[in-house]
Amino acid sequence: MALGATATIPGAAFASSLHQGIECNPIQTDAAKVDYNDYGVHNTSMSASAQVWCGGATTAPTSQGRYVDIRVYDRNPSSDICCTARVQDVNGGTLSSAVNCSNSYAGGPMHILLHLATWSSGDGLFSLQCTLPPATSQGVSHVVSYRIVD
Repeated sequence: MALGATATIPGAAFASSLHQGIECNPIQTDAAKVDYNDYGVHNTSMSASAQVWCGGATTAPTSQGRYVDIRVYDRNPSSDICCTARVQDVNGGTLSSAVNCSNSYAGGPMHILLHLATWSSGDGLFSLQCTLPPATSQGVSHVVSYRIVD
């Protein structure tokens, strides 16, 4: 689901941590395809997608659960930016995960929202994996930033 703005719940108090796309790293086999600029991390290849991983830490969510708001530029009219968010415990077990895609070519900024289910207790290690489509004559697709919101 791609949205132009992040929705808020009246009366709810949220805590969040904002991360820049330049904090994301390519998987080893895609390192030559990935570059960085003022807009974050992007794929320079005109023929193949590239995967990047982004990280963080998070605490056990409140009863509202947790979501991840990812700001992206999708400049490929035939392929979407798709992201998977995961929270793992200290032993590597998955506490929660969610997947979503940009779902449409817009050229400009858009948001991908990933809603993570509430887990019972304990802090978690957060990871975000995004697949960036190939560059086109319209430009390159970016992960600009991501925010983990409680």
